[in-house]
Amino acid sequence: MINFKDDNIALYYVKEEYIKWLQEADSRVSKKGNRPFVGILVGKDNINYLIPLTTQIKSRIKRLCVDVKNTNGNAISQLLLNNMIPVDDECIDKIDIQNSKHKDFLNAQLQYLRKTNTLDEIKKKATFVFDNFKTASFLSEVCCDFFALEKRLDVWIEKLEDEMDCAIGEQAWKEFVASGKKGRPWEELIAEFENENGD
Repeated sequence: MINFKDDNIALYYVKEEYIKWLQEADSRVSKKGNRPFVGILVGKDNINYLIPLTTQIKSRIKRLCVDVKNTNGNAISQLLLNNMIPVDDECIDKIDIQNSKHKDFLNAQLQYLRKTNTLDEIKKKATFVFDNFKTASFLSEVCCDFFALEKRLDVWIEKLEDEMDCAIGEQAWKEFVASGKKGRPWEELIAEFENENGD
């Protein structure tokens, strides 16, 4: 079941280090060069996926693409469903459109993306991709390996949690030592610290 993370569709940046992390597992993850990796979020099961937008308008497989149009009916960008990537809140940032130099262009995209028929089209095409990418040979060739990327995301989250635990531990230790514990044997300090912090 596909759903949208936001009641009102929003645009997000993906952090560059996370994109590089995914590319180590699947070379089909889009390489944007100096361009930001921007898209919208959809939910599949309990995982959020970002569908990237591109301004490189060209003929693409219709079932894997959604044209985003301006008020004149001209395509101004495209959603690439074959390039969806799993994401976590820690690797994305919501775009502050009101303070962006591309405000008018971003708002024009959102205006089209928030239309009911556009939302229905995104859901329908995303469902098709997720349901068939492993069994339809042409999809497995052009789509990212969603299963491999989901596993890669899990490792990313574990890595962040370990780094956070380490940072919290280091800060607690500094505060512990600074609270008048200096001058005592290290073994005694460590034992008392671990006892106080439940380790």
